[in-house]
Amino acid sequence: MRNKPEDNTRYDTHRNSAVRKTTFGSIQVNKNQKGNPLLPSLKRVSYTFNDKVKDVDYLVNSHCVAIFLSVKYHKLHPEYIYNKLKKLRYNRNSNNSEILKVVLLVLDTDANVDDSVREMNKMCLFNDLSLVVCSNYEQAAEYLTCLKSCESNANAAKRLIKGGQSEAASKNEDMAKDADYYARVVDTLTSVQRINKTDSINLISKFGSMADLCAGATEETLGEVQGMGRVKVEQLLSVINEPFVYK
Repeated sequence: MRNKPEDNTRYDTHRNSAVRKTTFGSIQVNKNQKGNPLLPSLKRVSYTFNDKVKDVDYLVNSHCVAIFLSVKYHKLHPEYIYNKLKKLRYNRNSNNSEILKVVLLVLDTDANVDDSVREMNKMCLFNDLSLVVCSNYEQAAEYLTCLKSCESNANAAKRLIKGGQSEAASKNEDMAKDADYYARVVDTLTSVQRINKTDSINLISKFGSMADLCAGATEETLGEVQGMGRVKVEQLLSVINEPFVYK
């Protein structure tokens, strides 16, 4: 589609049935994403710049779109993401509610990011968006790749954002169906200092459940989880191994 003349017609995530029904062979990318450091890491899936994609940044497939935001850019241009949301023209009562809308937030600064993450979490909560916090551009690209692999299964994409399930967890069908369980586990893990939502998702994807995580957590096993450096491993182990004290 790179050679086609520019078309002012946009893919409207509120009305356009193309977004809801069409399957694309590659991720359709908004032209404003040219130069994004994320793109060189999209090596396992193809992508195409599409003049019609204007309200979102990445049209992943027929039931999943993504908006990209870096903390550094947000601090410089805080109005950008809110203007982006206005363009979505989201309506909770429309069929559009079946579309998974993801905000990819990259922590690309060493400055304090907690306030920005809390702000985005609140924004996503009130707008029925799914926030994915990524420690770097490569991780953001990996999420897009995984979402594209869920092309034929919208529920699988939603489970991916909520934490997915490991091979151990898949043996427990009841647990797999309980998406709220994963949401609660993620909330619990993110309460640990230095552990963010992305870390929580990666931990549950590996161990499958909170019980298995507590039982199998060692410096070695935790170190195998992407994003879990020495400090995070030590912090999580200290919480897991801390005895309960009854007064």
